Amino acid sequence: MREVKTLADGGFSVKVLALHEEGLPREETDSLYFLKRVRLVTRPLPKGFLWQSLKYLECFLKMVFIGIRIKPQIVHSHDRNALPIGYVVSVLTRSKLVYDSHELWGHTSHAAKRPAFFGKLAAKMERHVMSKAARVITVSDSIAQCLREATQPGDKVVVIRNMPYRVLPTDKTPASPALRESLGIPPGKKVILYQGVVSPFRGLENLVKSARYLDKEAAIVILGSGILIPELRKIADTLPKGSIFLHPAVSPDQLARYTADADIGISLTADVSLNNRYSLPNKLFEYIQAGLPVAVSNLPEMSKFVTENKVGVVLCELDSESIALALNNLLRNKK
Repeated sequence: MREVKTLADGGFSVKVLALHEEGLPREETDSLYFLKRVRLVTRPLPKGFLWQSLKYLECFLKMVFIGIRIKPQIVHSHDRNALPIGYVVSVLTRSKLVYDSHELWGHTSHAAKRPAFFGKLAAKMERHVMSKAARVITVSDSIAQCLREATQPGDKVVVIRNMPYRVLPTDKTPASPALRESLGIPPGKKVILYQGVVSPFRGLENLVKSARYLDKEAAIVILGSGILIPELRKIADTLPKGSIFLHPAVSPDQLARYTADADIGISLTADVSLNNRYSLPNKLFEYIQAGLPVAVSNLPEMSKFVTENKVGVVLCELDSESIALALNNLLRNKK
């Protein structure tokens, strides 16, 4: 949405292609963009590799056909799964291509689960298309360096950090219901907040377990949705009542109000892949913008940013007791 707004503010007519999900309209028209959601007849098929490949083929053909009819001046491929689609459209319409890589896609935890031949093929495709793109943009210096090593000329790769829009202090006033009000958290309770996708390799299991060792006036809030929610609920049931709260994801336009209602922001990404190691998640900037000190895992981009700007603590160990110790110290020293 931030990229769409930037383009629209720059005078571009923006058309967005996305996958259709049940319950959403097929088309949307906004002052900033026209959005078309592509419905796949193969979508109900299982999620095995071969079935997913069939779904992608249908998506590829439909989006390329629509893209050709649009006749764009510039094609923006949002992450690697959209790259082949954008490349073919750009070739057939003789338009410029921008590759927007928010992850180091060949080194994600998901990539490790796919067949080896697919990973090699995808990496070759990415390198080839990057060499043809007018620009490659990404979110951190470390990821940019990896992409520069994979494409020529390397100076076409630029960093645009994934930062939220500036929210003025008057706009941060919690809406009704705000985080504490909607969860029934007493005003005197200190809130340690994780916001984002609730999935593996984000330190969430040990974060929840750390509630056993936290000071009594502290509570942990998980704000988001994802596959780990049932497991986190089970862990929370074994802990003191009122120490763990789970809140479903909120709309982006409301998120800043909820974030500002917390006391500490958490981002404990696990070092399980090169992509994770070089991550610089936008939640980090959302916490800081809301005035929260942060606690982050000891990964190069996050630790460098937090240390240089003196906005929180870096955790070298991510077991539950170490997390609790760091959070207790941060709460006691918070000004």
